[in-house]
Amino acid sequence: MLAQAQALWISAYFTENLTPAPREQCPPHLRKVLEQDNADVDADLVWETALHSQFGVHRYRGGFGKRNPDFVFDAVPYVDLLLRDLGLDYTRKGGLKWLEPYGVEDYRGLVEEWIDSKEKVGKKDN
Repeated sequence: MLAQAQALWISAYFTENLTPAPREQCPPHLRKVLEQDNADVDADLVWETALHSQFGVHRYRGGFGKRNPDFVFDAVPYVDLLLRDLGLDYTRKGGLKWLEPYGVEDYRGLVEEWIDSKEKVGKKDN
């Protein structure tokens, strides 16, 4: 499920079918500095990238990933983030998410969903 979502995201990005939209606002004092150095920079995107990378550094302090799976607890939110960027439904279970765990079966058909969503957008543009 993770590899499929990542592959879909990176393919969409490199074929210019994806424009990452930041969800976090860059603090005003940092925005001034970033835009002073480079007017073309998207300060919000830079800020959100920094937040995610630092979260990983502090969340997995010991880095036991080689021996014990420490990313497993954040895998579903990470896939949700990728699906949200792709414009796909990331709430795969609806209300059942509170009663049963997510599994690989909940993510079947991602590629077909993506293709269908792109075809619908193409039909709207014509």
